[in-house]
Amino acid sequence: MTASIKGLPFILIMRNDPGAQLCGAGRGDGYRKGIALMEAVFLCGGMGTRLRSVVSDRPKPLADVEGRAFMEYPVAELCSWFREDPVRKIVFAAGYKGRMVEEHFGDGSRWGFRAAYAYEDEPLGTAGAIRNALSFLTEERAFVLNADTFYRIDYRAMAAKMDEEGTDMLLVTREVPDISRYGEVRTGGGLLIGWNEKVRESRAGEINGGIYLMKRSLIESIPKDRKISLENEMIPRWISEGVRIGVLHSDGYFIDIGVPESYRRFKEDAKEFGKGMGFDALQGKARQNPPFGRTNPQSPGG
Repeated sequence: MTASIKGLPFILIMRNDPGAQLCGAGRGDGYRKGIALMEAVFLCGGMGTRLRSVVSDRPKPLADVEGRAFMEYPVAELCSWFREDPVRKIVFAAGYKGRMVEEHFGDGSRWGFRAAYAYEDEPLGTAGAIRNALSFLTEERAFVLNADTFYRIDYRAMAAKMDEEGTDMLLVTREVPDISRYGEVRTGGGLLIGWNEKVRESRAGEINGGIYLMKRSLIESIPKDRKISLENEMIPRWISEGVRIGVLHSDGYFIDIGVPESYRRFKEDAKEFGKGMGFDALQGKARQNPPFGRTNPQSPGG
């Protein structure tokens, strides 16, 4: 696998909090215990085939929303929780049209974080992409997010719950009115015990929200250099092996823009909550972060 690195720019003001910048001012320092700084992997290597009828000239996470790339919203939401961290790192696990992601975010300094790019020579699946990004991570754990999903959650609560319960991984769940459309998530003793279980009856239930906090040691257990799914292979395997996977429920705003209908809905929703984000207020005023470096000077342009 080739992997390359470079930096990304990003500064925003989140919600209606006066002066709260995307990675520069936010919701306090509740992430301090157990982590020296915030690190995250954004999975943005998908082909986006279901959205191709309305977004054909760019990767799905860069779909236009109110003049902004969609992925700016989840990046801003995550970073706004960690204003006290001296450094924030985001690794973009890039594949299809990955060069456009790098061109958009650059080295991250414009938005107040340091960026890296882990490119795939060929599709690696969700778990494979996370494993491919490992060489850019330096901390003992990292957040993992799907770049085509926006979910408003308390990231500090994720870190605190993982500390309190001593789990190897923590994932966010959400309740839906009809579980028959999804795979159900079951818990016991505060841990994940059932995953993507099919339910025929129409009833409310918990499903995976697609945001994770993972220990580095768990990421290291993912096989290297081959396509493998986090959802369909690794999580079921970890459950069977007795890996401690915690769960945090959240009812925050959630949307996946994977289909045109959802994409159109988010563009409408963003007209309202996007007003409080103040994307332009701090453009160009973040401190300059030194780049991670680059493990391979050649990055694919696809």
